[in-house]
Amino acid sequence: MSDGDSIRVESNRWWRRWARGSREARIRREFHDHLSACTRDLIESGLDPAAASAEARARFGDLQSWIENCRLERSPAETSWRRAFLVASVALLAAGIVAAWSWTARQDSDASLQTHRSLSRQLSTALKRAEDRVASLRTAHRQAARDGVFEWSGTRCFRAATAAVGEGRHDDAVFLFDLARQKMTLEPEYRGVRGSFLISSLSDLAARHQPAAALLADWRDEAERRIEQTPSGSNLQEFIAISRGLHPPDHAAAVAAWESGQARLDADPAWMKACDEAIRPSLLAEQRYAAFLRIADVVTAEEVADRYGAEIETSRGLESEADVILSRGRIALLCRHAIGLLEAMHATGDLRGSAAVEDWLTTVPPRTLAPEGAIRAAIDRGTRFHTGALPTR
Repeated sequence: MSDGDSIRVESNRWWRRWARGSREARIRREFHDHLSACTRDLIESGLDPAAASAEARARFGDLQSWIENCRLERSPAETSWRRAFLVASVALLAAGIVAAWSWTARQDSDASLQTHRSLSRQLSTALKRAEDRVASLRTAHRQAARDGVFEWSGTRCFRAATAAVGEGRHDDAVFLFDLARQKMTLEPEYRGVRGSFLISSLSDLAARHQPAAALLADWRDEAERRIEQTPSGSNLQEFIAISRGLHPPDHAAAVAAWESGQARLDADPAWMKACDEAIRPSLLAEQRYAAFLRIADVVTAEEVADRYGAEIETSRGLESEADVILSRGRIALLCRHAIGLLEAMHATGDLRGSAAVEDWLTTVPPRTLAPEGAIRAAIDRGTRFHTGALPTR
């Protein structure tokens, strides 16, 4: 063999070793990416890192065999690949602009691939959560059928849901909250509880339990469809309450629905008054202070005190559990209204009677209903809005 032939043979051996090594590195890197993604998904589902890594490797099986199969699968095309590489190298020398364009296209392709992988992981996580929710609901449904839960009244379901939350049985609580709402739909005397305490209780759970948040969103969609089909005051009030209970609250949608409903619900003054009470927190959140004062049915300390005294007196003679719950809610709502009244007064600059309202808040109601910090924060927000120090929405 001549020196030239020896050099060519050695050159081919070097090229072959480099091509195989480069290809195997790419194959290993690709499998490592998939393995890492699977491990992350398992960690997010609740497994510890060591168990997640072991489970991911178990799902892939013998990684070395997979890598070897992929490497051998491409070997018959090695000669063609080298020829294509040489042709491409000559083409790259033709013009720098072609190289620049190819580089940009490659970057876009890599970005698209990463986006695709990210979306795939998100979809897998969402599907897993949906499967878990369906499984938990099926379990709760079977248990409820065995316990005779479907024969319970709406208030009993509500009490059971509240107890389940306290015991940490959150999936059971979600099922019972939904059942309570369905039952209360058929019990007109509990319509007020359904549109207030039931929603607020589920909202509290939704802040820390995703299935509860999903159920609250379903209620919101259902309420929106119902208000479009039947624009009644009760449907509007429920939509406002649910929109406020979302995480984060959708105050803007609540205000928009309330403004739209004012023109259509003139013939339903009782429910429109309930809607006015429900929308006040959203008006404050959206800095609609003039509208808040316009619909306020009590605006002086004397009126607040009279309403408070009347509610306290009424609550003492109530026997129905639903009436007691609603009365306590009205008392708490009145205190929150008085705090909002202070904020609106300072925001609009109309401070007539604000000192008397503040004095009533700090001396009459229990501190749990009128915390000092909440009073000071409301006055500060109103003052900063009036002076322009608070950004407007």
